[in-house]
Amino acid sequence: MARSLSRVSRWLRAEIVIGFLLATIFWAGVLGWQAAYVPTSAEKQKCYESAEQAGRKSEECKNLWERTTSDPVAFFTFWLVVFTGGLTVSTVLLWLAGERQIELSRESAASQAVDMQRSISVARASANAAKHSAIIAERALTVVERAFLSIGDTSVVTIRQFAAIVDYRISFNIVNSGRTPARNYFAAINLVVLDGEIPADFRFPDRIRDLPVTGGVVGPKSRSFVYIDFFIQDAIDVFEGRKKALVYGWLEYDDVFSDSPRHRTEFAAEIRVFADPRVTPQVVYGAMPPILTIATYGRYNAYDDGCMYQPGQTPLAKEDELPPLALEPVVKPPSDFQPTSFGSMSAQFQYGAPCKEAE
Repeated sequence: MARSLSRVSRWLRAEIVIGFLLATIFWAGVLGWQAAYVPTSAEKQKCYESAEQAGRKSEECKNLWERTTSDPVAFFTFWLVVFTGGLTVSTVLLWLAGERQIELSRESAASQAVDMQRSISVARASANAAKHSAIIAERALTVVERAFLSIGDTSVVTIRQFAAIVDYRISFNIVNSGRTPARNYFAAINLVVLDGEIPADFRFPDRIRDLPVTGGVVGPKSRSFVYIDFFIQDAIDVFEGRKKALVYGWLEYDDVFSDSPRHRTEFAAEIRVFADPRVTPQVVYGAMPPILTIATYGRYNAYDDGCMYQPGQTPLAKEDELPPLALEPVVKPPSDFQPTSFGSMSAQFQYGAPCKEAE
């Protein structure tokens, strides 16, 4: 509204000035036309005679230019009018030029303001792009260099007592694939042997919370491990189809970057038994076939933001939520047993127990 009123006001001022200029030119033309009229000698002589007979002044018989040039005051007034008219015209032209200059200045200022806003926007976009690039570069450096713990493979040790198989010790081998150490490292592993299928709403709680006071360190490109004992009775129940065996756990650790959050890796696998666990298969040719395999159980295999629980928030099992573990079997020695310096225990190591995705 104010801008519109300002434009109307400038337009009215311009119209008034132009009208005044035109009026001045008009009356200057009228006066010039009158001054340009020159009476003949006969007309002048007759005018002089009439003025003398009537007792009037003979000035009436002179034209405008003669009256102006014969009277010093009139002559001065004439030139004053001429210069005043010229000054008026110059002033009007100067005012019009000033108005045009003001308008051009406004347009230039508006254009410069737009250009400045565009320059600021471009500079801001460039700064944001540089900041984004720096963040991406920092994240890429962190991803490449930081510690990353995962389950590399598994191994199984068959433990015998007096020649009878009593336990399958399953180790989950942990690999730090990063270029920096994992610090303040803690791990937990649980075995659950369930009647029937694994519940869809299983919470994966810890059976116990028995962690050391201080965490460990896993160096870059180094290994660690966690293990569980899968006793023979549980293995028999799984082999005969009466139960399902599930192993699950987690790894939590810090990397060397001060602004990084604490990391977590979750893992879960189903133990599947394909042969009678009480008997060692006879090898006819090649390697011994596996008695059991470790099949990934997908619901609890993730890291960091994809985990079911955040670091330090794994729930403890409620009372009677998990079935009790099988007891370690006790095997009586045979009647002809003769103690030796090696004792009554023996172990058969199977590295790289077959792992496959759960079907």
